[in-house]
Amino acid sequence: MVRNFAVAILALGVALPAHAATEPTLGIVQAAYDREQGRSDIKHDKDLVITSVQCSSGKSEREYLCWVNFISRADPTETVYFDVAAVAEIETGWTLKSGLCRR
Repeated sequence: MVRNFAVAILALGVALPAHAATEPTLGIVQAAYDREQGRSDIKHDKDLVITSVQCSSGKSEREYLCWVNFISRADPTETVYFDVAAVAEIETGWTLKSGLCRR
């Protein structure tokens, strides 16, 4: 029955989404930040630890704007900072488009 429904939808020309984007998690944003290390055109704090993220959809279904709280382990006071970071899902995973170390 499900197969018949899918065939009927396709016959009507209704496009089914090829991929349902997943909202980025703290781990996804931290990994995207960590992957930026070594790029010569950015500032990177190897001791930056993201403590929380809250994301909402951005320009497309695979782009998100995230309110990011973070600390630096190198800071003895562990001051909490925040930034807005844009992250996007690409073929090879997630990438940081702006914010944190990207300007």
